[in-house]
Amino acid sequence: MLSSQGSPYDPHVPDQAAAAWFEGWGHAAWNNSLVTAFYQPQNARQPVIQSLQNLQLNVSTRGGGGAVLADPEVQTPPNFTIRDPAGQLDWRIEGDNCSIAAVLGSMRVQIECIGPPKNWGPAGRGPEGLAAGVPTWLTGLHWFVYSVGTPVRYTIAEDGKAPITGLGLAHMEKNWGLGFPDGWLWAQGLNATSSSSNSSSPALQAAFTVAGGQIPSPLVPGGWLPDAWLLGVRTVNHSWDFHLYDSIFTAQSDPCSTKLLPNSTFNITALQPLSRREVRIEISAATDSFEPVDCPTKLGFMPFSVESFTATATVRLFEWEFNPSGEKEWLQKRIVEAFTLHNVALEYGGDRRCGQQAQHGQQHDVTQGGDMGQPSSSRWIAGLLQSMTGGNGVVADEDQ
Repeated sequence: MLSSQGSPYDPHVPDQAAAAWFEGWGHAAWNNSLVTAFYQPQNARQPVIQSLQNLQLNVSTRGGGGAVLADPEVQTPPNFTIRDPAGQLDWRIEGDNCSIAAVLGSMRVQIECIGPPKNWGPAGRGPEGLAAGVPTWLTGLHWFVYSVGTPVRYTIAEDGKAPITGLGLAHMEKNWGLGFPDGWLWAQGLNATSSSSNSSSPALQAAFTVAGGQIPSPLVPGGWLPDAWLLGVRTVNHSWDFHLYDSIFTAQSDPCSTKLLPNSTFNITALQPLSRREVRIEISAATDSFEPVDCPTKLGFMPFSVESFTATATVRLFEWEFNPSGEKEWLQKRIVEAFTLHNVALEYGGDRRCGQQAQHGQQHDVTQGGDMGQPSSSRWIAGLLQSMTGGNGVVADEDQ
């Protein structure tokens, strides 16, 4: 019998005392169960969505040889299998090796890892940092990003259409807990180019992931706590993380559009006083590019969010430096890197969706803390895949 397994990306033991429980990997979730695939055709406004519900999924660890009897440890590679006996889903991951085969309606998908993952951090560290050790019965929800860019080979086939094959980078993450909060935002984007040493394997140039909203703690009524945010930026030269316990966040979002402002927007600034770092991310997407997505709630999977996969994000990194000369201000901000990403994923969930913001107003503003390459091919996400090739995604430095 298996007593423990490795990596937070592995399955967790459901909370038998909870009224509801879910565990989901990226955009492929199981509980009751639900598997959803998003395919963003090139030059299309909205994604194609295929879903399978109420699958009888078998979830096991160690290559199918062990039941999930204990929560995973954090410092060992993932090793688990999720299968549908009817043959609609077969997902395997063992360390650096992974594969997915899925049949969703008229869509057939195959994905194979062809390189090692680009882990969020060493020793199983994820976006939550120290907060990852807080029990789920206190937080209500946990979030873990396993890889910000795993090289993969993929094939997407639809009835009556020529198959689409290519190479890409896989963003791999998961959530688990009692259910999603009453309101949240999530965004993720990356840029990849071919590796100079191996043209068959994409290389990560830049990536970011941000998530935040109401903390769904079962001990605190909804709306009583300020929004909590987690953010990470990865480039060739920088690897920055911002947590709710060491950073100050200011966020503004507007999921609706007007004649003067036709796009949905999400802007967030994170300031880390001790490291004197700051990042600003500005995201926009055509409002008609969003589609409803089922999410885990205490009442089961429901269309509780909307997502676009054609957003554009501008990311700027700053460092604050002391100026002992005193010629100007004693503390000055210097931009150290800037880039733009296309085909970014942007999600408004719960009461952050357009038309669901009565208690927040048309624009949602929140501050947490105290003082101080245009891609050429399509993008597909099934919990794992982003195909983004061509364009270096770098923009010139902008004014502060």
